Amino acid sequence: MRRLIPVLLAWALMMSPAVARAADLVVWWYKGFFEQEDAAVEEIIAAFEQETGKQVELVQPAMDEMFDQANAALESGRPPDFLYSLLSAQWTARWAYDDRLTDLTGSLRPVLDLFDADAIEASTLLNGSTGQRALYALPMGRGSNHVHVWNSLLERAGFTLADIPREWDAFWSFWCERVQPAVRRAMGRDDIWVSA
Repeated sequence: MRRLIPVLLAWALMMSPAVARAADLVVWWYKGFFEQEDAAVEEIIAAFEQETGKQVELVQPAMDEMFDQANAALESGRPPDFLYSLLSAQWTARWAYDDRLTDLTGSLRPVLDLFDADAIEASTLLNGSTGQRALYALPMGRGSNHVHVWNSLLERAGFTLADIPREWDAFWSFWCERVQPAVRRAMGRDDIWVSA
């Protein structure tokens, strides 16, 4: 992936509009949760600058500030050339529909086989102006939601891990209809919730 990032940055530089600014490329990358994350981003950018001779302006908003700042930049006509945020998938579909993003399909075609086909499909979005679907984002990671089970509460409710159904609907019904009431009875509390 580290080899791919400079390629993507180079692509973004070639595709970005010629706007008068100090840097050749403006990159917005969310402020990491750990120092090592920010150090890795700085290392990637330094390698890109060294290899291309181009100057990169790195802007690192906090993750919860990225959307508002990106919208303000869009409204002012000075959006970044490249934006990376763990939450940007929430906004990408709207920006694609509003014709605010660049179609990446042609530029990234040589490397698309390196990515999961389902992730590429999820990033192929509708442009409301053209009525066409195109690749408007490059999936660079995958997230998941996790279900946490506290064995002690499960046991207090009279169940074991072996009792948990393997089918989707039965799985959720088990927690909401059987475990939650049993935990409440066992603990004498009605403020314990199973989230489904």
